[in-house]
Amino acid sequence: MSARYTHDKVPAPEGQKGMVDRLTSYVTIKGEYDEPVRKRLEQIVGRCPVHKTIENGAHVVDEVEFVA
Repeated sequence: MSARYTHDKVPAPEGQKGMVDRLTSYVTIKGEYDEPVRKRLEQIVGRCPVHKTIENGAHVVDEVEFVA
């Protein structure tokens, strides 16, 4: 399995102003699977912890340390 991601800005949904971030994931799963297994794998892709964190939003904390 492999995954890659892209990021771009797109117009906000109707009723909102400005632009919003859009992350697109491209997942490639090698092998031959019947339809029920394919559907289940698609569900699993959407349930990974990183996917859920991005979807739900995250609070980002920056900790910067300068060392001489």
